[in-house]
Amino acid sequence: MTNKLLFLILILSSLVQIEAKPRIIVTSSPIDAIISEITGNEAEIVTLVSPGSSPHTYSPKPSQVSKSEKADVLFYVSDYLDGWAANLNTKKKIKIIDLLQKKYQLPFSDEDEHQHGHNSHNDKNEKKAKHKKSSQQVIDPHFWTDPICVKSIVDTLTNILINISPEKEKQYKSNSKLFIAKLEDLHKEIAQKMKNFKDENIFLFHPSFRYFLKRYELTYAGSIEPSPGKEPSADFILKLVKKIKSQKAKALYTEPQLPVGPAKTIAEAASLKLYTLDPIGGVEGRKNYFDLMRYNTNTFIKSLK
Repeated sequence: MTNKLLFLILILSSLVQIEAKPRIIVTSSPIDAIISEITGNEAEIVTLVSPGSSPHTYSPKPSQVSKSEKADVLFYVSDYLDGWAANLNTKKKIKIIDLLQKKYQLPFSDEDEHQHGHNSHNDKNEKKAKHKKSSQQVIDPHFWTDPICVKSIVDTLTNILINISPEKEKQYKSNSKLFIAKLEDLHKEIAQKMKNFKDENIFLFHPSFRYFLKRYELTYAGSIEPSPGKEPSADFILKLVKKIKSQKAKALYTEPQLPVGPAKTIAEAASLKLYTLDPIGGVEGRKNYFDLMRYNTNTFIKSLK
């Protein structure tokens, strides 16, 4: 009886191990939204940055550091967005911007590189990144605002996830095929909606929608707060208001994760209405990737009519 019981326990234990879900850590809601489309319910995903916070200015809590140490994999975007995650002690780390082919990558201009700052929690990665500047351009990390960019990395992400959980290969491949088809449909939908707004001059809150603007042929004219979390100087505001007026911008934008004060000041000075774009999502009505993209598309449309 004892041997039979031990055998049964071993069998049950092996079944539990087979069915165990991989533990995945992601830094922010957009990455959660993308990975979730591939894994479905076949993974335990923990998002470090809460929806109301910015990955640029975030510092992980001790409890999150502990969770990351137990995870199978950690996905973060870039040294220039959530580079603090590179310091977490997870056995496998994936920097997603490195998965994006060069033809899709959108470098910052020299001015953007100078202005697109980082918070104090990223000091180590910022120094490393600055050291590389002389030999390579700084890539804008906000690739997910273009569904074609997302589509381009789905197969690579799927293979990474399959390597972690080979037993889930069939489900992950099926999910990724459906995800790619949905991304293609989304792109066509957005292109149709945005076709009447080509070449409009757009001033963002910070450079978080440049991929979207390039894909749908709008013009990125500048940002209110090029360095997230760092309010612009009075001189910068005066020059920006003048530029906004000269380029006949139709609207200005703010973001839920960053202080609205500078945007309000500039909108009033330029006599423009203020609209809210959301690069992060994770809140009701914008939890999945498609809802988030449709929300931002509709915001652009309302603001440009």
